[in-house]
Amino acid sequence: SVGSAARRLPLPDDQELRRMRSISSARLSRLSRSRRSRLTVIAIVLTALLATALQLPQQAFAAVNPHSPIGRFDTLAMTNGQLAVRGWVLDPDGHGPIHADVYITNTATGARRGIRTVANAARPDIGRAYPAWGAAHGISLTVAEPNGTYQVCVYGINAGPGANTGLGCRQLVVNNNPSGAVTSLQRVPGGLAVAGWAADPNSAGPIAVDVYVDKTARRLAANVPTTASLRAFPNYGKNHGFSATLSVAAGVHQICVYAINVGAGTTNPTLSCQSVTVSANPFGKLDSVTRVSATTMLVQGWAIDPDTLAATTVRFTADGVAVGSTYPTTVARPDVTTVYPAYPGKPHGYRVTVPVDAAEHQVCLVAVNAAATPGSDVVGNCRDLPAQNATAPPVPTNIQAWPGNGSGVVGWTAPATSGGAQVDAYRVTLVPTGKSVVVPVTTNQVSMGGLTNGKPYAFTVAAHNIKGWGTAAKSATVKPSLLPPQITPAPVSTSRYIRDLTGNAATDAALMRTRGASDAAHNPSGHRYLILLQVGGQDMSRGGVLLSATSKFVTNAAVVNAMKAYLDGYATQQKSYAPLTLAIGTNNDVDVSGSSGASWANNIVDPVASYAGRYPGVVVSGADDIEPGFSADAAQSRAWLTGFLGSTKSGFVFNGSADGCSTRAAGQACNNGWRMTDLQWLSGGAAPTRITSLPQIYNTAMPLQWKYISLTGTSAGRTRINFGGPLTEVTACSQAGSCGSLSNVTAWKQLWAAISSSPATKQYDMPNGTDLRIN
Repeated sequence: SVGSAARRLPLPDDQELRRMRSISSARLSRLSRSRRSRLTVIAIVLTALLATALQLPQQAFAAVNPHSPIGRFDTLAMTNGQLAVRGWVLDPDGHGPIHADVYITNTATGARRGIRTVANAARPDIGRAYPAWGAAHGISLTVAEPNGTYQVCVYGINAGPGANTGLGCRQLVVNNNPSGAVTSLQRVPGGLAVAGWAADPNSAGPIAVDVYVDKTARRLAANVPTTASLRAFPNYGKNHGFSATLSVAAGVHQICVYAINVGAGTTNPTLSCQSVTVSANPFGKLDSVTRVSATTMLVQGWAIDPDTLAATTVRFTADGVAVGSTYPTTVARPDVTTVYPAYPGKPHGYRVTVPVDAAEHQVCLVAVNAAATPGSDVVGNCRDLPAQNATAPPVPTNIQAWPGNGSGVVGWTAPATSGGAQVDAYRVTLVPTGKSVVVPVTTNQVSMGGLTNGKPYAFTVAAHNIKGWGTAAKSATVKPSLLPPQITPAPVSTSRYIRDLTGNAATDAALMRTRGASDAAHNPSGHRYLILLQVGGQDMSRGGVLLSATSKFVTNAAVVNAMKAYLDGYATQQKSYAPLTLAIGTNNDVDVSGSSGASWANNIVDPVASYAGRYPGVVVSGADDIEPGFSADAAQSRAWLTGFLGSTKSGFVFNGSADGCSTRAAGQACNNGWRMTDLQWLSGGAAPTRITSLPQIYNTAMPLQWKYISLTGTSAGRTRINFGGPLTEVTACSQAGSCGSLSNVTAWKQLWAAISSSPATKQYDMPNGTDLRIN
């Protein structure tokens, strides 16, 4: 076959190619018909080899019938709004042009039409490859089609012996709609500068674009030279760009750009639609602040007013107070002009010496709005200026540590400035591992993980300023435990107003043992609990207690007997990893003095605490319901707590109220001559590491009162109150039918939110929540 013969022939060299090209159609015409036929076949084979050497398409040369047309479907594209078919075809049996049939099928609808065209377009490359046939064998057909996807197939039509030849099929998406892009939208004096390009496949000339500012349209001609359109429309020239300055007031605007269709398209496509905030205010940056002397500083940066190309004016503040004068921008800043090319006018940089005192300051840029233009002065970024005579910072104060589950937390109070130098960081180191972290000055609490539960750890904290690190302060030792920090409402334990003791040892013990077992059974594993047993007011003359809200008297010994029995019962049902703090409480409404405080420690708390030593996971503390509305005044209540703390090593739980205290400010007066300072001292300030505050949170005002009581201390340099959680009395009120209280979960959330709203009162966790019942 011709195909197998072509495969067996060697590739011609250059001399052979020149010899084959020298064969003319005139010489072929003088040959006999038989010889001519043989030479025709040979010519086809040799020409196929020539085409291979020239890298021309030649799929038809492998045809079984050597008399069928040969050629190729080269390209299918959109040109000037029309579907353009390009290729070539010739018939081996004749030298003149032949027909080509083009079939166009809409792939979505299946509609098909055929077009016959003469393949006579000039194709010099074909003429060189097939010199006996010449160059007039190109297929060049343009057809307008609506939008859609089309498959186009081309056939060479046979003109003698042989059969029609399929030259191939191609697929093309026809989109008659215009296209383009918005290449730039930026703030310039007078508004916004918009630029881009748009072109329509149905027209080589410029088209229009509509630019909308909100609902107001402006029509532009896309006739500016640009190279941006050449990639999509390489044959349409460069005159398809557009640009304009839009007059836009300050504020938020919707900027949309549409290309306007011409010809067969169906829509005006959106080139861009975006929300743009236009500011009339100046802007800039403070690059650096350097102290020159005790009285001056060097400031450098840049500023631009978007409403003018003129120089911008700047001024400066030190800790919010204006320093120096106003200064025009006079320094060229090519880097700024590169970023903001719409402002190539006056220099936009500044480098000025400004007067300032020797202390450390935060220096801020103020870009001054140009006169007679929209906008206002704007405070820019700030930089720290070191003090002239700074020294290393003093030791941080009030170092406190708390254990977590495999972790520990340390908090502290910032030291005073030293030589005018402000603290800018802290370094916290874990002892004994030596692990350190450095935190910013805005942080006064750090948590470290990876600790071993049960192993003792401590923390050191050192402050840093421009002179380096100061001396570190060390916390007390803490031991991490399996109990995680409580940052959601704690499980609610049951606390009790004790009103039904009789003084009979056996009866009281049985009663309290049952209650202890019941309370423990309701406290699940994995949490620490605080239970308050509120016994009543002290009767010092008879050596006992008037039971809560009653006139019943029992001796101190009877109270101790009842508390021991409660612990016995509790231990029978206590869950693993559920440690208990049992707080035994009195109030400030009967005998309140330093001696009565000492008596509560010596005659009630210490004996029960000693007894509790047999039960791991139980700690006994004293407690006092101290309220401004009770009979004892602030001085007497202070004396009571002093007497208690001085007579025992046990902890103390404050469970009082803040009657009449402010919900808006620290350091204010409360009811009956009390002040917030009194309640701050009683609820934590007297002994921050020994006192847990369990305030009454019965309504929504109380959490705010306790936030500001805590701030009363921190604003005076004292430690914040350690809130264990809220005390509520939902159950007791339900039993009595004469009061109201928030639920403990709600109270926990509100107290946590209140103290978390200020860095000075925020805690690592708040582990407890307890609700009072009667008996």
